[in-house]
Amino acid sequence: MKIALTIPKFGPESGGVGSVVVNLANQLEKADGLSAQVLDFKGGEKYPGKIPLSSYSSFPLGLSFGLSADLRRSGYYDVIHHHGVWHPISASILLSLLAGGPSAICSPHGMLEPWIISRGKLKKNIAKVYEKPLWKRLKCFHALTPQEAASIKQIAPKTPVFYIPNGVKLSDSFSFESAKAESKTILYFGRFHQKKGIKLLLKAWSRLGNEKNGYKLKLVGWGDMEEVEGAEKQEGVEILPPVFNPTERDALLAEADFLILPSFSEGLPMAILEAWSQGTPTIMTEECNLPAGFKVGASIKIAPHENWIFEGLRKAIQMPLEDRQKMSNAAYSLCESNYSMLPIMEKMVRMYRWASGENVDVKDLLA
Repeated sequence: MKIALTIPKFGPESGGVGSVVVNLANQLEKADGLSAQVLDFKGGEKYPGKIPLSSYSSFPLGLSFGLSADLRRSGYYDVIHHHGVWHPISASILLSLLAGGPSAICSPHGMLEPWIISRGKLKKNIAKVYEKPLWKRLKCFHALTPQEAASIKQIAPKTPVFYIPNGVKLSDSFSFESAKAESKTILYFGRFHQKKGIKLLLKAWSRLGNEKNGYKLKLVGWGDMEEVEGAEKQEGVEILPPVFNPTERDALLAEADFLILPSFSEGLPMAILEAWSQGTPTIMTEECNLPAGFKVGASIKIAPHENWIFEGLRKAIQMPLEDRQKMSNAAYSLCESNYSMLPIMEKMVRMYRWASGENVDVKDLLA
């Protein structure tokens, strides 16, 4: 079985979505009888490595007849798994389905959440010209969280929705016996964007004053640099370039005392899962859609408001080492139980086989 993984741009700046596709492609290549091909549009930096990739030119409006033709090549692909919404690449996928191409699945990655839909309405209304017909022809949607599944059902009530979270590789060096060395670092890792709440984070940080207790706030990422403009002038704030190498990323996450994500809206943030996989607890909003983190004590709950972020930072900085170690153990255990790669891939493969027409039991995956 060959899976076509479509994404607007297969490169580091695609953020968490790109990271998911990288992991998925690598896992599919390891699975017996399965293979993957990534298809995207030309332009921008591509991920290095051996993942099969085809990049296509497109017309100014984003339609690629070459991509569409390759997707519907007779007997070549068994399933199309499309990642993302609100991009003209969807029009090429729609064209392939209209011309008899293989079944398609869409993972919106949080792009159908209310906060996202409420912004850029003109662009989204134009995109609906091809997105809505595509949604009607999908075999199913793939939701990363129950919350996302509910949002999808509001928009496309007649299309089946499967709930399968993202998976991550667990740290090989994490230990439950000994506490992580205190680095006095609170880390933000990811794209700089309005929805991430970075400006609120910086305002809250500035209020800490002497309560910082030697801690540093490290902002590691890329994107809209206006979100971090002037941040380096604040005491204890460092702005660092993005880290895309998995080994370097994991080392950075493992070293931090906490990862913070004060987002207004997320699908299933990979930064949180990757932090937990290294035993690093988190400070996050309910909008990150990972309530189990609060339930088991792996996360400090905040809201995307300055006062809440301020109190969350204070709690983290003042936390005794013993309590932080309990959070660290809880984070790793939660990731091991719910988000390790092998059980997640078993579910993904079942979804693919069902979408290709095989008689596979998928009742437990339906949201």
